[in-house]
Amino acid sequence: MFIETERTEGVSTSDVVCRIIRDYDKYVRRNLQRGYSAKELNVGFLAVSMNVIQNKVDSLKEKSLEFINTWKSRSDDFIKDFLDTFHRDGRLNVIMRRLPCAMTWDELREQISPIPHSEYVSFVAADRQLDPHGFSRCYFAFTEDGDVLDFCNRFNGYVFVDSKGNTFYSMPFLRALKESVIF
Repeated sequence: MFIETERTEGVSTSDVVCRIIRDYDKYVRRNLQRGYSAKELNVGFLAVSMNVIQNKVDSLKEKSLEFINTWKSRSDDFIKDFLDTFHRDGRLNVIMRRLPCAMTWDELREQISPIPHSEYVSFVAADRQLDPHGFSRCYFAFTEDGDVLDFCNRFNGYVFVDSKGNTFYSMPFLRALKESVIF
C-alpha cells in the first residue's frame, strides 16, 4: 500500500538518507557507547571490536592533547622555577644549538638582532669536515632573566638560513653554570 505524503519545502529525502548512510559509523559507535548490543544494531563482532579500539585511540588522543596543552600553558612556569632554582648559585646561559654548519657570527647576529644585553657571547663555528652533520653553536649569558625566557621563546624552532641557502631549525637550550666556570 502506498500512502502519499506532502513534501516539505527545502527537505530532500535523498539528502536525509545520504546523511544517515554517511554518518552510519558514528551512529553505531554512539549507540554502542549508550549500551545497545551489537545484535540490536545488527553489526558483527569485528565492527564492535573496531569501535572499541577506535574509542580507546580517541581517548588516548584526547589525553595526549590535554597533556600537551597543559605542558604548553605551564612551560613558562617550569622555566621560571628552573631559573629561580639555579640562578641563585650561578648564571644561566642559553646555548643556540644546531645552527647551520656554514653560518658565521655575522650571519647569526644579523638574523637574531636585536640581541638582549649579555655579559658574554661566544660563537663556535662548526667543523667543516663534518658537513652536513656538523653544526655551529653560540653561547649567551644574558644579564636579565626575562631576556632568557623571551630569547628562548623567540628562537625555539626558528629556521636559520646560512649563506649556502641551507635551513636548520634552532634549539635554544638553557644551562646553569657556576660562577667558577670560565668559558
